[in-house]
Amino acid sequence: MKSIAHNNDYGTRPASRVSFLADQQTNYWVRVDGTYYSDSSIAAMGGFTLSWLPTPVPRLTSFSPTGGRPGTKVTLVGADFTLATAVEFNGVGAGFTAVMNSPDQRLAAPVPGGAVTGPIRITTPAGTVVSQSDFVVPVPALLVQREANDRIELSWPSAYSGWELEATPSVSAGAGWINVLPAGAVPDISPAGDWVVTTPTAGGQAYFRLLKRP
Repeated sequence: MKSIAHNNDYGTRPASRVSFLADQQTNYWVRVDGTYYSDSSIAAMGGFTLSWLPTPVPRLTSFSPTGGRPGTKVTLVGADFTLATAVEFNGVGAGFTAVMNSPDQRLAAPVPGGAVTGPIRITTPAGTVVSQSDFVVPVPALLVQREANDRIELSWPSAYSGWELEATPSVSAGAGWINVLPAGAVPDISPAGDWVVTTPTAGGQAYFRLLKRP
């Protein structure tokens, strides 16, 4: 006999609850263990009621923190998360794990490097839920330092991925922005672990920005 699901906690209710993907024409057995509470000398044993219900669509009631840079660990709180197949931050997939002792109600996911401000989406075999409020991802800070020979060094945290460094000679109306790096090129990594680009200041390139394209 193979164990496929177990749980000993259902929030504040005096009950246990499990969810699993049931196969057709398959028999399942349910084992209920009594629990002895040594601190109160109460044996939690006796009759029980077993209900077999389809797993509902997941619900997301809150997430904490409500914002953070890539790599920030976010706790997702709700219900019916068992067998979750995906967690996304504004469409960007994130790795995730179920929180021990409450896998049906809590997931933990780090903010992925390519994420920008937007809703959180959780997908399970029963359906999908999208947060009512956005998770806020701050724009990466761009650090500019002057180097020798009329060159400047621009750097930003490597936790952010997919951002393009652009330059323009003027911020007046009609001025165009161009990519500092050639198409397909990847910035270097500084000793501090940041993305870094060194470029000459000749040609009137006095303004720089980071842009995340859809």
